[in-house]
Amino acid sequence: MGIDSMHEFGIQFGLGDRTGVDIPSERRGNWPSRDWKKRVQGLPWFPGDSVNMGIGQGYVLTTPMQLAYMTAIMASRGERIVPQVVKSIGGVPLEPTRLPSVSCTADNWDYTLEGMYDVIHGRKGTAKAMARGAKYKMAGKSGTAQVVGIAQDEEYDEEKVAERNRDHALFVGYAPYEDPQIAVAVIVENAGGGSTNAAPVVRKIFDAYLQSVGYIDAKGNRL
Repeated sequence: MGIDSMHEFGIQFGLGDRTGVDIPSERRGNWPSRDWKKRVQGLPWFPGDSVNMGIGQGYVLTTPMQLAYMTAIMASRGERIVPQVVKSIGGVPLEPTRLPSVSCTADNWDYTLEGMYDVIHGRKGTAKAMARGAKYKMAGKSGTAQVVGIAQDEEYDEEKVAERNRDHALFVGYAPYEDPQIAVAVIVENAGGGSTNAAPVVRKIFDAYLQSVGYIDAKGNRL
């Protein structure tokens, strides 16, 4: 894809900018570009930078809010609504702010979302344990956020790393798969693998939310 295409597409999903959520001190994160590296570091963009960026490492910085926002855009196939905490003021509901949708082909949406579905429901899904006993389908992606750098000739050994330097467990997801109602991003600090340690937290949030709103699926079944 190359850095230029990756950068232009990623910013449509809110990466590298504030989401606009109505809470103070939101951070921008960083979704790097060729121009950014030249301006900040005085260096050209290298192919290895693109490899790192492609897996969310290198110069990439995100907040949990950005990840949840990005996941909501994915779940809605491009619909962008500015996140908000306050639902009403003085009993008057606050209308959500809608932004131009992300334009993408149906085939590309299908391919990506089916991949997120298989993470949880696929035979080889890394988070398939998350779906055990669920009455609804969901989609998601696990992640492991590195806290400290590891030398090129070394391997990561959790037992030899101080707890404060161990990897963060990360998981993003939405549910139900066929009729998205909620998108979530969870980071469990220094907990290791996302599928093992963050995915169960996401599942509990899904269950609690869908039960609290009395969600009824397309077949008339109440969760």
